[in-house]
Amino acid sequence: MSLRPADIRDLVFAGLATVAGATLAADVPFIGVPLAAAALGWLAYRHGYATAIAASLLVTAALVPVMHGVLPVVFIGPMLLAAGPGTAWALTRWRALTVVGVLTLVLFASALSLDVASAASRGGSLLAQRTTEANAMRRFVVLSGAQSAPKDAATVKMLADQTARGWMALWPSLYLYIWGLSALLAVPLVARAGRAFGRSVSSLPKLTEFDFNPHVVWPVIVGLALVAGASFLHQPDGWIQAVGMNLLLLVRPILFFQGLGDFAALYKKAGIGKVARGFGFAFLTLSEMAIPSVSVLGLLDIFANLRKLSRGGAGVSAGPA
Repeated sequence: MSLRPADIRDLVFAGLATVAGATLAADVPFIGVPLAAAALGWLAYRHGYATAIAASLLVTAALVPVMHGVLPVVFIGPMLLAAGPGTAWALTRWRALTVVGVLTLVLFASALSLDVASAASRGGSLLAQRTTEANAMRRFVVLSGAQSAPKDAATVKMLADQTARGWMALWPSLYLYIWGLSALLAVPLVARAGRAFGRSVSSLPKLTEFDFNPHVVWPVIVGLALVAGASFLHQPDGWIQAVGMNLLLLVRPILFFQGLGDFAALYKKAGIGKVARGFGFAFLTLSEMAIPSVSVLGLLDIFANLRKLSRGGAGVSAGPA
């Protein structure tokens, strides 16, 4: 098949976008991952999955000498393959939110592998790296507090210790938040590329139709049980408490979107306009940061199906766009 000048131009732009996305992905994942995913998704739908896979491997190989080998091999390569051709293929077969979940796990595993490899290359371990980061956070809080409130040294020290302990215990869930948001931004861009070429791809459901599989309550149950067990054993800083809190934090965004779905359905039924709905969602998001009221509503909805949605055992349904 011969390439037209326009095809060559588009291939060059897609290649440059992939390189830019791959370069930014580790430091600015919210920009890098969607950018690379959009470019490779376009390649997959326009020129075939083999072309997108080849481009992913070529970019990875080209960045090895520039980034000293570790970053491309353990992070950039898997990220490009999963976010680009992998997501493009999956969207033709799976529900969009399932694709978001799988991509999140792949990105998380790649980032974790990068941290382990980076620590090993310096002769250390992941635990030692996290301890170093926690100590740096503690020093930063102490220095900042000493400048702003020099008379409250005890309070500042307590806050510094809490910050360090929080990072040591909760970094896995924070990592998943970062990569989950990156995947949530990337998947719709790949789906849009597929629709542009007339492919039947799944799309994210409307907010009023968000309805997750009831099995998501199990992490909540286990997490609460572990937190209660840690309290009973008087081990608030032990691994039991850390695992329980991470489970609760991991499922909280799912419950939050479930709860937002309830409010979206209520706004729609009440005939509230788009601007007012936007302010409402913004308020709910801000209030959730202080009190998990929307998440609690989402948990209740999973049990009671407040919107009376059809549940055929499939969880969220996102039909072809």
